[in-house]
Amino acid sequence: MKNIILSIGLLFATALSTAQNVFQASGERSVLRTELPKYTKIDIDSRWEVTLVNEKNDHIYIDADNAIHPIIKATVEDGTLKISLETPKGVNFVQTGGIKLKIPIKGTSELKMQSGKIRSEEPINMPSYKMLLDFLSEIDLKLNINDLDLEIGSCREGNLQLNCRNLTFNAGSLAKLPISGKVENLNFVSNRIIQLETYDLKIQNAIFNTSGIVKAKLRIDGTIQGKPSGIFELYYKGNATNQIETNSMIKVIKEEK
Repeated sequence: MKNIILSIGLLFATALSTAQNVFQASGERSVLRTELPKYTKIDIDSRWEVTLVNEKNDHIYIDADNAIHPIIKATVEDGTLKISLETPKGVNFVQTGGIKLKIPIKGTSELKMQSGKIRSEEPINMPSYKMLLDFLSEIDLKLNINDLDLEIGSCREGNLQLNCRNLTFNAGSLAKLPISGKVENLNFVSNRIIQLETYDLKIQNAIFNTSGIVKAKLRIDGTIQGKPSGIFELYYKGNATNQIETNSMIKVIKEEK
């Protein structure tokens, strides 16, 4: 009996200790503007909800619970904007209540984001840009970028609108992400397992240099070139001329309009 009572007491003490190690949100939110040194790169490694805005790169907006604001730290290190949570000592878990960031993109050249959601309130207009999006739950972007280097690991939902002259695209599993717009020259490079279906993206010329497992359905009206390896299946609509050598592993199939 004493052992049972002791065990119950230990469980109660452990539960109480765990409860005390949770940093809780207050339920009241506010938006704070944080002034920063100018940054040229953005590196987001936490599960934030990010909105890109066409403003100068010397501040950000943080929409968060009032109890969480003090532990959100935004810094610029070697020109790179980084945002993190500084968890208080002894705290095992932080109930943030959700953190939303508005990040100005003017004057920057590169953005990296590992997870979370990203969107833009209005079209992002840039001469050139590099964007690496690893494993996002949602992408809702309008990108008017002349020369775009875009890498997306995977995304489950959203809407991606592209208007590019030159697009270097490294893609993973994007079967559920609608992609539309216009691309004059597409350079498709990847060693991933790729699923991509986007007849709403009008491509003039496409080059495929892939080494993974590719199954893509695209609209192409100019030329199809490249030296894909691995397993490659391209189904296309449009008037493109195929210059890729096909075999049992490399297939290029023209579909009816």
